[in-house]
Amino acid sequence: MKSLYSLFISLLIPSSVCIAAITFNGTSLFNTSGLTSGDVGVYVAYNSNDWSSTFEFTVGESLFDSESYGNAYTYLGTNTAESFSSSIILGGITGVNYSGLAQGNAFAVVVFENSTAHFLANDTYSVWTADDWDIPSDGSTLTFGTDSTQLISADSAFSTGNIVPEPSNYASIIGFVALSLALLRRRGVMVKNL
Repeated sequence: MKSLYSLFISLLIPSSVCIAAITFNGTSLFNTSGLTSGDVGVYVAYNSNDWSSTFEFTVGESLFDSESYGNAYTYLGTNTAESFSSSIILGGITGVNYSGLAQGNAFAVVVFENSTAHFLANDTYSVWTADDWDIPSDGSTLTFGTDSTQLISADSAFSTGNIVPEPSNYASIIGFVALSLALLRRRGVMVKNL
């Protein structure tokens, strides 16, 4: 009987500490300035109650990794802007893992013009958020336009920027070009001597 009781408790405990998912329903951006069909919108949570936009993107890093946005941010999910009935919209995301999130923390959508999987050099991005864009409770659904503000054409991006390659990337490119030229020169010398 004691082993049956232990088995029952061991099966019950994991189900009581499971983490549910949250859903961002509806359209977060509706005909906002600069939004075009095909733009990628990345939902990120700021691990605090107030939003701060201090991104330093590294060319080539993944759009889908929290570490790409810095220690203060958590990647939530991605959606692609699309044309719908003569409007450009960015829909919500579903199945967001609640692990590591806190109810009430701010979130935003970072919209990339050209980057689709990795940060591309010289890509333009814009950060969109609203005062009431806060992480809901575990297992909840947040609906834009009802529970939270739906940003429209009259709204402005919180911030904008460009992804600029790091100086080390330029140094790598210059080094590669110099090495290539040296090899070509040496090869040219070898051909002239034959």
